[in-house]
Amino acid sequence: MANSTSSEFKPELLLTHKYPEGTFTYTERDVAIYALGVGACGQSAVDVADLKYVYNENGQQFVQVLPTFCALFLFESMPGGCPDLPGLLYDPRLLLLGQHYIEIYKPLPSSASVKYSHHKHFLVVLIVVLYYCSVEN
Repeated sequence: MANSTSSEFKPELLLTHKYPEGTFTYTERDVAIYALGVGACGQSAVDVADLKYVYNENGQQFVQVLPTFCALFLFESMPGGCPDLPGLLYDPRLLLLGQHYIEIYKPLPSSASVKYSHHKHFLVVLIVVLYYCSVEN
């Protein structure tokens, strides 16, 4: 919750708040564990359609990444859960993620460091986060 003793909403504080930038780094192992967690190879451990997300005979660097994996980047950008929003007193237990829009231009690499910065704030407490991906070598 916001550190405020007043329940008055102060939009100017919320709109001018600067969120920290950071980096989310993941490896082939993280990608494979995510795929298993969402049910890849759940029916059969040798299902060719799902196996490409957890194993590759040419090495783990060739494992394919499920597009939904990038949904994890949002959670990394807010360590500890819901951010402290100055000017807004709220109960994070009552929040609902109503929409999460992902636009992917090319397949995600099997390991990378993703830089994020909170780009825009809207009065509906919509926080837009931009991610830039660079492949680790």
